Order: sequence, then C-alpha cells, then structure tokens
Amino acid sequence: MKKLAVIILVFMMFSCQKQEKEFNLLQKENALLAKKNDSLKSKLEIAEKAIVVLQNGSIWYNPEFDNIDFKKKGIKDPEKFITDELRSNPELIPIKVDILKEKVFININ
Repeated sequence: MKKLAVIILVFMMFSCQKQEKEFNLLQKENALLAKKNDSLKSKLEIAEKAIVVLQNGSIWYNPEFDNIDFKKKGIKDPEKFITDELRSNPELIPIKVDILKEKVFININ
C-alpha cells in the first residue's frame, strides 16, 4: 500500500512539473504575441493616417485653386500636364535616394 502511495505521489510531482513548463511556454508565447500585436497596432495607425492624407488630397496641389491658374495659362488638363512634365524631366525628382546623404536640388525649373 505504501508503495502505491509513493508511486502516485511521484507521478503527481512529475505531472505538476510538466504543467509548470507548459505554463512558462504559454507565458513566453503570450509575451511574444503582445509585442507583435503592439507592432501591428502601430502599423495600423500609420496606415490610417496615410489613408486620411490620401483622401484629403495633396497638400501641394489643390485642384480647386491651382487649376484656375493653369487654365489661365491655357492648360486644359492641369493634372495630366503636371504628371507629363514630371515624367519628361526625371532629374527633378530622383527615383533612388541615398538614405545617408541629404538630397539637394540644384537645378530647379
């Protein structure tokens, strides 16, 4: 009878250790998921701000006001004119920029 009680106690001790290891693993996984969740929340906030900016339009070009000046100069489709001019002068807006160097525009038309 004593042997049976000792065997049961030993079995219970090993099962408790196994549960503690699983609990520690779950805590670590929970911490990693919390970090990932925080990272995704910050990316979502950035994306939402970008959507607001895109929906509100460009801060540099407002069709309601800028189109009037272009049309006075005889340009029928100002938005197409701007994109065509920028595409025909690629040196005005660099495609590749070195992150470590500051980009300076010398020739501005």
